[in-house]
Order: sequence, then C-alpha cells, then structure tokens
Amino acid sequence: MPVDESLIKSGDSFHILRLDGVDPMISWAMGSKVGHMTIAIRRNGKLQVCESQSKGEYWPINGIQCNDYKDWIRMATDANYNYVWVPIDRSL
Repeated sequence: MPVDESLIKSGDSFHILRLDGVDPMISWAMGSKVGHMTIAIRRNGKLQVCESQSKGEYWPINGIQCNDYKDWIRMATDANYNYVWVPIDRSL
C-alpha cells in the first residue's frame, strides 16, 4: 500500500528488495538487506522519487531519473518491488 504522499519529506528514502534473483544476490554480496535505494525530493511542490536505473521494461530513462511519486509507485508495483519507506531522522 503506498505511503500517504503528504507524510514524505525531501531526504526520505525507499529501500527496495526485488525477489527476482538479482537483488537477493546483490544484497547478500553487500551484506545488506536491500538491493536498491531511492531518495524522495520535493521540487516546485511536487514529490519525486529519484534513483539510478537502467532503461527497461519498467523504467523510462537510462541513468539518474526522477519520477513523480504516483508514477514511481505504479512503476515499482509493476516491477514487483518490495519497498519500505525510511523517513530521515530530523531530530539530529
């Protein structure tokens, strides 16, 4: 279920593990629990999710890309992403 857009701030991230064979191998080799990470950025009042990706079936651009949050959620769902929202600690 998507996170309410109004709760997400610039600097928050989404940590992703796609159980497709590649991400589990990447996360194991890195000693990590995730295979991919993104960052949320608010620009001109719009929430975007930015990441480095390769152009393919789910992603429109090769390299660094920022997609509107609602578009990113749709693409992540289509790509069978398991993701968790990780808010930045603003108390520091």
